[in-house]
Amino acid sequence: LLRVVVFSRRTDQNLCKWNLAPRTDNHQYGEVNGERGKIVKGYQPSGSEIIPRCLLNEEQVVRTVRNFLERAKMAGVLPTRDFSIARILSSNAPPLLEIAQMVADSSFIIAPHGGSCYNALFARRGTVFIEIVPTLGDVHSVFRFLSPLGLRVWLLAVPGGTHFPSPSHPFVVDPVKVVKVLSAELRTGNRGLDSMIAS
Repeated sequence: LLRVVVFSRRTDQNLCKWNLAPRTDNHQYGEVNGERGKIVKGYQPSGSEIIPRCLLNEEQVVRTVRNFLERAKMAGVLPTRDFSIARILSSNAPPLLEIAQMVADSSFIIAPHGGSCYNALFARRGTVFIEIVPTLGDVHSVFRFLSPLGLRVWLLAVPGGTHFPSPSHPFVVDPVKVVKVLSAELRTGNRGLDSMIAS
């Protein structure tokens, strides 16, 4: 079974917005004034605050990946008899041991830049890790960290993307780029995969 794990920063399957549960504590929520590192205590996220690096077109990416793998399976060019796609929501993540097992069983991991990338520590050597990264700001990719562990790491840039969202720089990635990575990794001399890249 070919397994694909997608780490999601959504609050549920559809929303990229902060949970609106009221808070009375003084926890730090992160940058709010457009300057990285400037933390304001007691900040209460509002319904219009989009979660940093939450992939706005995640549904489209997952759907495109699923369609590609379905077509590869029907054409008999998938290296296994079947596949599965699992999403792990950061706001409702399963226990750590369950995450570790899911990651260890995966062939591909897709994750937006952020702390969830370090779950790849549980991956087997040879696992393909696709990190979706912003192009603006001080970005520290996990590439140097994961490559020595034997993972095959791909960086997919979000042009104009930043650590924190803005209307003029939405955090989206071209689904075709994700599928091209899958095709390149699955190809192993099978050129039939090339014609299955969805547009």
